[in-house]
Amino acid sequence: MIWSSAFVAGKIGLRYTDPYTLLTARFLLAAVLLLFVCLPTMKKHIFSDRTLLRDALLLGALNNALYLGLTFTSLRYISPELVVVVVSCAPFLTSIIAGVLGVERIGVRIVAGIVIGFCGVLVIALARPIGTLDPTGVGLAFLGTASFAAATVFYRNRAALHSPQQVNFWQSAIAMVLLMPLALYQNAQGAATLPSLPLTAVVAYLAIVVTIGGMWMWLYLIRRSGATTASTYHLANPFCGLLLSYLVLGSEFKLTDLIGIAIIVLGLFIVTRSTSGARSESKKHQSNTPSN
Repeated sequence: MIWSSAFVAGKIGLRYTDPYTLLTARFLLAAVLLLFVCLPTMKKHIFSDRTLLRDALLLGALNNALYLGLTFTSLRYISPELVVVVVSCAPFLTSIIAGVLGVERIGVRIVAGIVIGFCGVLVIALARPIGTLDPTGVGLAFLGTASFAAATVFYRNRAALHSPQQVNFWQSAIAMVLLMPLALYQNAQGAATLPSLPLTAVVAYLAIVVTIGGMWMWLYLIRRSGATTASTYHLANPFCGLLLSYLVLGSEFKLTDLIGIAIIVLGLFIVTRSTSGARSESKKHQSNTPSN
């Protein structure tokens, strides 16, 4: 729900500024606040851990700058409904990358659960006008989704090395640096920013609730459940986004949305049951293995 609320808050914020200025302000505020959160608990000086810096540089580019930058830009070419469908392919890409790299074992039940969940996404999205199938927009959305999937697998592979909040600080700071030139360019081209209380509230919400809170939970979930299972929860984004849009923006809510929700829940149930069963078998195997 928190992750999906970013799209609703972002839609409100875009009434007052361009997407790159909004994202830059969001990550700037998040980085400043996270700096004060991280400093008291750092075993090393926050600027001297080269492994953390190297990993966070890649995560900041993939997770925040490329993923959000590309998907926001794709909205100029294709409808939000089509962007949702493309972004919901993240579990497929994550499982493929994790399987190819040998980071996780992907079973038939997990693949079946992802496919079922994605069918639920299609039921929700295709009941709405998709609009023009512009290749440029679809390509940008797909590249953004692929970068997010790659970041998920990368963090899973190195999750034990770093604290989620430390990673969150650096990837927010790095994303801010990468996005700022685009924000400056947009303003130079005439994109106007209208300072207002709603815009300030949106930036504060995106920084504190979504980036600090939501991203921390996301990184923790990857460590706890694995890249594939964590990514599968993104199948719930269309429903959560529609529900929040209905409550906040007065958007339409259809019967097909409820049908899609039921299908998504079934898919998520299959995936989470499969992964929890696999962990139980692993623990049982470890307990039966004699120690040295």
